[in-house]
Amino acid sequence: MSWLNSLLVALTSVEPHWVPVTVIVLVSFAVICFIFFYLSRAIKIVNGLKNYTKSISSVENSAPEAQLEHLKSLFQRPELRHAWNEFKESLHPQRELENGEEKIVRIRATAPSASFFSEQQLVDIPLNTEFFKHLPGILTGVGIIGTFYGLMIGLNHFDPSTPEQVSSSVNNLLHDVLYAFLGSAFAIFASIIVTWLEKLSIAKCYKYLENSQLPWTPFMTVVLVRSTLPSLVNPVMKARLRLAI
Repeated sequence: MSWLNSLLVALTSVEPHWVPVTVIVLVSFAVICFIFFYLSRAIKIVNGLKNYTKSISSVENSAPEAQLEHLKSLFQRPELRHAWNEFKESLHPQRELENGEEKIVRIRATAPSASFFSEQQLVDIPLNTEFFKHLPGILTGVGIIGTFYGLMIGLNHFDPSTPEQVSSSVNNLLHDVLYAFLGSAFAIFASIIVTWLEKLSIAKCYKYLENSQLPWTPFMTVVLVRSTLPSLVNPVMKARLRLAI
């Protein structure tokens, strides 16, 4: 067990004030990563969804062909191109004869846009929410480890050999415990702030994603079966009439 004693001696030889300093540095680094990789991306997603909503609403009264071209040019970002290509396959152009020419009068969708532009694809994956939702617990864990490490250092310096040493050791132990709790308090406070920002950001993203689905409905409504039957039945009936004649 000599290796264990050597390990304990090495761990407890650290100055007590370095424990909260280390905890604060680690927690601060994690918070900076959270701001850079999560919060800034969430703000970018919210602003992007706002722009998409305005852009889609601006072509509501345009011709169907113009709507398609505008949407095709709008969803050229890599994270949106695949969803748009799949959604485009569900679109059903409704044609009518005008002045002897068959023209597209409206465009309908056979599936809701939310099935393709989903929360997981547009919000959860870009933000890596599965990791960052556990970050507050990680920060709290770092603070708890710092607390126990500080207590371990303080107890190692405790000397109960004489009454005078006990009095001096108690004062040192209280200072070591104070250092340990200082780092833990900072970590817990940071975890509270991160939790609040994480929940607020994801709620904002989901809210604006839901709002961005609304402008699709006026000119791309879900097609019911009976609305698609005429385009399928009429050619068959015409063929049968030709055969009968």
